[in-house]
Amino acid sequence: MKKIALELQPCCWDRSGIGTYTYEIAKRITDQDGMQFHGNLFNFLGKEDIAQKLEGITMPVAVNSWCSYGMYRRLWRYLPIPYRAMFPEEADLSVFF
Repeated sequence: MKKIALELQPCCWDRSGIGTYTYEIAKRITDQDGMQFHGNLFNFLGKEDIAQKLEGITMPVAVNSWCSYGMYRRLWRYLPIPYRAMFPEEADLSVFF
């Protein structure tokens, strides 16, 4: 079984362009034979109401609450930590939008 992670961070911003595109894909995607999907996103200290922003998305979501997306992007410039190391759920493939 291949595990595929989708970056759901754009769904948490204003939904225009890539945010809407990401949300609609995540809402319609389901597990298929040999593939299991889950989402990843950053929610620093639980400040965002992600339940409302991810309404309609049925896949499990791994949330990193100890680092914000902005902090990760800034840190990555100097210390390129793999994206998969930021989330507990192991994935064979990560999809970024």
